[in-house]
Amino acid sequence: MELYFDRVRNKSTNKRIYKRIAIRMFLLVLTSFFLINFFDGQITLVRVILAMAFVTLFIPLTVIKDVFHPLVLYSVFQFFILLNFLDKVRVTDPSMKFFHLSSDNNDYYIIISLLIWITWHLLICTGYYYSSTFFKVKDHNKRTFINNLKIYHPQKIAYLLFFISVLSFLIILSKMGGISGMIYATKDSLNSYAGLVYFKNLVDLSVISSILFLYSNKRRLAVIVLLSSVVMMFFFGNRGSIVNAIIVYMLCSHYYYREVKINKLSLLVVFTLVFTQIMGSIRKYGSLTIQNFEISNLLFNAADTKDMANILPSIVGSLENGIINFQYGKDMFNILVAPIPRSIWGNKPLIDESTIIGSMLIDSPIYWGLPPGPYGWMYLNFGWFGVIIASFCTGIIIQKVYSAFLRNRESLTLYVLIYPFIVSHIPSVFNTSKQVQIIWYVGIMLIVYLIDKMFSTKRFISNGR
Repeated sequence: MELYFDRVRNKSTNKRIYKRIAIRMFLLVLTSFFLINFFDGQITLVRVILAMAFVTLFIPLTVIKDVFHPLVLYSVFQFFILLNFLDKVRVTDPSMKFFHLSSDNNDYYIIISLLIWITWHLLICTGYYYSSTFFKVKDHNKRTFINNLKIYHPQKIAYLLFFISVLSFLIILSKMGGISGMIYATKDSLNSYAGLVYFKNLVDLSVISSILFLYSNKRRLAVIVLLSSVVMMFFFGNRGSIVNAIIVYMLCSHYYYREVKINKLSLLVVFTLVFTQIMGSIRKYGSLTIQNFEISNLLFNAADTKDMANILPSIVGSLENGIINFQYGKDMFNILVAPIPRSIWGNKPLIDESTIIGSMLIDSPIYWGLPPGPYGWMYLNFGWFGVIIASFCTGIIIQKVYSAFLRNRESLTLYVLIYPFIVSHIPSVFNTSKQVQIIWYVGIMLIVYLIDKMFSTKRFISNGR
């Protein structure tokens, strides 16, 4: 659970730490150059920059021991982003899907994109270390107001949430015309589920239910509810929600029961790769048919799902050529109107940054989601200045959120329940889509707490009688 740098700072300890880090970094450099030159043995500037990115990626892994640390989780997901760039770089004269001018400068746009990524990742780590070093909490037993809000009836609330989740799923099922209609809708889920977004979010309550069962020491029931949740989300074609649900459960088990070992995490990675391939086929063909399923390509297929190696260079190229302009935060306040259903306000501004960028880069009446990552979103809005400031601040926020959880995880409180659901969103806290998710979970957990208070009040009145 600890940072190597959080240990007692004596000279002998520091020497061992720095020696270990130096050895790991050297091995990472060799590994990165092997990856870059695996295909044709040629060293180019873009491959050198990509090698630097891989080395930067593994920095948190050299100093952090907790496998569910926010920076470790973030780095694992970012590995697939860099793998997507690796796949892009190995192609001779790669073209950009969302940028259709001359391809002469494509390598330049990729290099700038990788430098943006490197800067973001380095400064997140810097902000985290700065916050943990210079803003240490003097009283480790200090509890904030939200950490004093204990939940006393997790099992009762778990049953209630699971009932609401299943009921919401059945409503969507009837609206979509059955299972076949839901599978077909995965080809265009944004438009197919218009007006049903709130019901989709209510289906996700089953994940909270499984965590509450876990904290009620009902592990078998928690697993059954989790699997039910995965099955329901499967028919929405939402790969991210399913993977996130499993990570949330493993994270809670890791901190509440016993430490999760690397072998179990490896199984999760294998599951994610296979599952991503299957869901990609469903979204592309609208059926369970698997085409071109090759185990050797699972990593690259999973990396290709976000398509960052096309999206980020396309943003850079479009800005460089004046096709789009820097936004200067114009759309960052659209989250204020997010609660208003589009069925009521048809011309409501776009909220999700991926659809905003899709509308800017693709001339189509259908909204295409092009997720830019936190670095691409800040670069689109404020350029290099935004990338530098936002990444450093993000590192500080991550450290505060994580350390507060570690100090108060011994009992089920409102914050302990919120943390597993928002931790994966914190590295992208300036993205509107992640802000919506954070606000949603905070709101749901507040309702959970109020329901718990109602149960406590009812029990108190019953005992009084």
